[in-house]
Formats: sequence, C-alpha cells, structure tokens
Amino acid sequence: MVLSAGYGGLGPGLVATALSGLTVSYYWLPPRNWFTANDFNDLLGLVIFLAVGLLISVINERQLRHATAVLAALRKSEQRYRLLFQLNPAGMFQSRRDGQIVECNDAFVRLLGFSSREEASRTICETSTPIPRRAMN
Repeated sequence: MVLSAGYGGLGPGLVATALSGLTVSYYWLPPRNWFTANDFNDLLGLVIFLAVGLLISVINERQLRHATAVLAALRKSEQRYRLLFQLNPAGMFQSRRDGQIVECNDAFVRLLGFSSREEASRTICETSTPIPRRAMN
C-alpha cells in the first residue's frame, strides 16, 4: 500500500488498500474463503487497517502534489535566472576556485574579445595567448 500510494498517489493507494482489505477478509479472517467477518474484533481490525491505508494514501498524495509544485517553482526560478544571466548587457561569468570559467554570457565574451563562449571558458593560464588588446582599451 505504501509503495503504490508513494509512487502513484491517491488512486493507486486506494486500490491497493481495497485489494489488501479484500485479501485479508478472504484469506485470514474467519470464516476463511468468505468475504465476511463474524467477530467484532476482526471487523474492527479490518476497518482500522482500511482507515490507515486511506490515511497513508491521502498523506502521500499531498506530498506528491507538494513535491510537484516545488519542482515547478524551481524550474521557473532557474529559467528566470538563466534568462537574466544570458540576456544581461553586463559581462557576467561563473568560475570555480581554480579560475576555470564554468559559464559566461555573450556580453562577457564580447567584452574580453573572445570569439566564443568555449574560448572564454578556458582559464587564462590554459590559453597560450593573452586577453586580446582591444578588450584592455
């Protein structure tokens, strides 16, 4: 029940709970091989089992919806940041501690006189040529 509700949400969780309840009623509760429970305690146990299965399914459905909403908000935020970074008229870059440029925008490439982002992504130490003179003027 927990796995089906966790991965599939409310619908599969309820189906698994119902099938589990029918299986318990048919195979384990006396009289066996019947879908009835003659003892009040057995019936109460079955109702509690079904209620817990329903509760688990509802909780997992809420968690799935929340996780989906968080992922959608994260994607939207990443897209906004990417657009702000790429379309910014100021030269921007991200680098590692060793100086390796991880990412840069087109304004950075133009500002330093490189021909492409790939060329700008190499560290100054790796390039055999210094920064073009026109970028220093």
